[in-house]
Amino acid sequence: MTITIAENYLEKMGTYLKSARLELGLTQEQVAERAGISVTFLRKIEHGKSSVSWNNWLKIFYVLKLDFEVVKFIFPELQEQ
Repeated sequence: MTITIAENYLEKMGTYLKSARLELGLTQEQVAERAGISVTFLRKIEHGKSSVSWNNWLKIFYVLKLDFEVVKFIFPELQEQ
């Protein structure tokens, strides 16, 4: 199963993730390390410049303490496929 999000919403999602990260007082390096992804990849996600696999979305949501069902409510364009 993968998660897709329309390209024009990637930036909106990236801004949301960055805001959640800052709210927790975490650096990009901390989130990337805990999620098992590179800092470069996280930066691209936060700037809406990269698509993200289901597995990576879940890892990032977990690190940022975001409930996927809440995120789907905020971003109805986010779909499981």
